[in-house]
Amino acid sequence: LVLFMENLMENPSKRAVTELYGFLEKNNLPITSDGHFLAYKKVRKDFLDIHSGTMSNAPGTVVEMERNMVDDDQNRTCSTGLHFCSESYLNHFGDSTSRTVILKINPRDVVSIPTDYDNAKGRACRYEVTGELGVDPADAFTASVQETANQADTTAEMIRIAVEAGVKAALA
Repeated sequence: LVLFMENLMENPSKRAVTELYGFLEKNNLPITSDGHFLAYKKVRKDFLDIHSGTMSNAPGTVVEMERNMVDDDQNRTCSTGLHFCSESYLNHFGDSTSRTVILKINPRDVVSIPTDYDNAKGRACRYEVTGELGVDPADAFTASVQETANQADTTAEMIRIAVEAGVKAALA
């Protein structure tokens, strides 16, 4: 949790820090031992992004773009940026041929959490594709963070408290 807070405090946007807190709290996404979090993304059968069909999201790939090219307005719900989502958003994008990949995202790279779909998706400037979902979405993160997140007994309440403390520190 300490590494998560350190990474979060590297995010230059107060708004993104605040929005990310709500996203993580609501969607119960796991935090990795190096202070990143895991999320989902729908892609084409060939692992290219659904929107443009030009960006590979194959497992092992790091995808990035300039931060100032990512739309930071949470009220623009469909806009530029590298998209990620929670489990609750998966049925709202893609089709039956789409693959679902698991992303590892550093909190410093989150730019915006759009307000539509009840804060279930986000935009970042960088993420790593760690694997393809091959199980029920509810079980997706168990193996990849079992040893670290569960040993630390990290709860949503602990994340909320840590993020609130970080936001207060950033405002001071």
